[in-house]
Amino acid sequence: MQPKQGTLAPSQRMRIAYLLAFVGGYLDAYTYRVRGGVFANTQTGNVVKLGIALADGRAEAYLTYLLPIGAFVAGLFVTLHIEELLTLRKLRLVRRVVLTLEMCVLAIVGLIPLGQEWDLLANSLVSFVAAMQYESFTMFHGNAIATTMTTGNLRKFVDCLFRGTIHQEPKEL
Repeated sequence: MQPKQGTLAPSQRMRIAYLLAFVGGYLDAYTYRVRGGVFANTQTGNVVKLGIALADGRAEAYLTYLLPIGAFVAGLFVTLHIEELLTLRKLRLVRRVVLTLEMCVLAIVGLIPLGQEWDLLANSLVSFVAAMQYESFTMFHGNAIATTMTTGNLRKFVDCLFRGTIHQEPKEL
């Protein structure tokens, strides 16, 4: 049974999940369309594009994809460290700290000039904060949700749709 909306911490409410999912999609669209065809949130695309570039013999393009992947890994690591430090101090502020850092870093990204020589930095910074968001915002209203990518959410949607329609479980709808 899911808790009532009023009993949830503000960061657990679904409207926050929707807002973060919108931001995640926007950031991927922004970095792909404006910053050189790099996926900042969904690293699978970067791994595929890295492999294609290397297979095509374009070794000079590897940094374009490898650095955002590395920044994503670093963002996960930093977030886990922040969670551990705050937990040791019995502070439940992880999501607030992550959102504050994300907003600050994205404000900096907004100030970075457009252009190939700056896009790698911008994409890496976006990947870093996307990883922080991905690691910190995993549950909403009792449901596992990924706010930076769609595949798992789409699987969960179809699972709930199936149980709601085929097994006649209205709460799943």
